Amino acid sequence: MRDSSFGSLTHFRADQAPQGAPDRCLDGCPPAEDCLYYAPNIYLTDDTEWPTSAISDDPSLEARREALKTGPYGRCVYHCDNDVVDHQVVNLQFANDVTAAFTMSAFTRDVSRTIKLMGTKGEIRGAMEKNEIEVLRFGSGQSRRIALDIPGGHVGHGGGDNRLMADFLKLVREGGGREGLTSANRSVQSHLIAFAAEQSRIAGEVVEMARFRGGLAVL
Repeated sequence: MRDSSFGSLTHFRADQAPQGAPDRCLDGCPPAEDCLYYAPNIYLTDDTEWPTSAISDDPSLEARREALKTGPYGRCVYHCDNDVVDHQVVNLQFANDVTAAFTMSAFTRDVSRTIKLMGTKGEIRGAMEKNEIEVLRFGSGQSRRIALDIPGGHVGHGGGDNRLMADFLKLVREGGGREGLTSANRSVQSHLIAFAAEQSRIAGEVVEMARFRGGLAVL
């Protein structure tokens, strides 16, 4: 398997900050009216669901305002110590010549996750916000939609957070005698792919996963 990646942090940096922007949004920000990321406009509204629910256990307006005054969510997005890319692409080539392409961008109205699996006889599409999977067969002119109407909806990474924890707790209670929805091995492999992508992005080279794993074993 091979891994390559390109991306960078180009916008959410101090040199891109609006003129006069302070370190924190509530410290009297002159460009507040025109700033797309002015924290009070996002977190001090009547909507207390995510992402507002992430800033304080207490949903009251006073508690949320205090969280913005003292916590990380009230910092100016241009004056943080963030070193994470704001746009990135990752390309993967598997041993059987299957390829995968991943795109991440902070600059889109569709703050969601989508997936498309393309085969020789059809394709499968998934959209997290729609809570459905669409199956299309080439030549049929038809598609089948599978609704994923599950309790709790897609809150928490598409509903995965609560279900993974519930499955893990059940696995522990049962003594670990069965295979769970996922495994530690799969989680490790997915993390290694992400780490290799970061090495590729920084070094500007294609990373061979076997060699990358071997190097980590030596360390």
